[in-house]
Amino acid sequence: MTDGVNLKIVNEHREMLPVGEVGEIACKSLGTMKGYYKMEEQTKKVFDEDGWYYTGDLGSLDEKGYLRFVGRKKEMIIRGGYNIYPQEIEGVLAKHPKVLECAVVGYPNEVLGELVCAVIKLKKGESCTPDEIKEYVKTFIATYKVPSKVVFVEEFPVTASGKIQKGKLKEKMLKLVHTSETD
Repeated sequence: MTDGVNLKIVNEHREMLPVGEVGEIACKSLGTMKGYYKMEEQTKKVFDEDGWYYTGDLGSLDEKGYLRFVGRKKEMIIRGGYNIYPQEIEGVLAKHPKVLECAVVGYPNEVLGELVCAVIKLKKGESCTPDEIKEYVKTFIATYKVPSKVVFVEEFPVTASGKIQKGKLKEKMLKLVHTSETD
């Protein structure tokens, strides 16, 4: 607890996880919302009977109680039993000298469950190949996290505030991947 804010990290059964393990972030404080306006069912899904709010965010707590955010629960990619956090891969891609913007989404695979798709907007005047991106990423993260597919785009679907709409992007990529696999 820090100044009236309680945090815990929980598994899918809302059981507390040990220090250092990644799970869903739950919080409880006087400043936490009471619920969603006129949405009782949604409120019941994110609050428990003790007043803990389950954020849908993933993170871990260290031994000093510091929180490390790793991504959104609904964006996590599960490949062959491994949890992959798109934010980690996006952080690596963002450092590539030719990349202007990027997003990482999962797409279905019959054998492994999901595979990683990196969607990239290059800087003006730059060109790059999917293999160049994969080789670059490989030097920074584990092989199972390296994108299976790299797609270059001119624009991303964005909100009015300019944030990439991952849901719409994933829909677009699913159609693209499905089309390319049936050709």
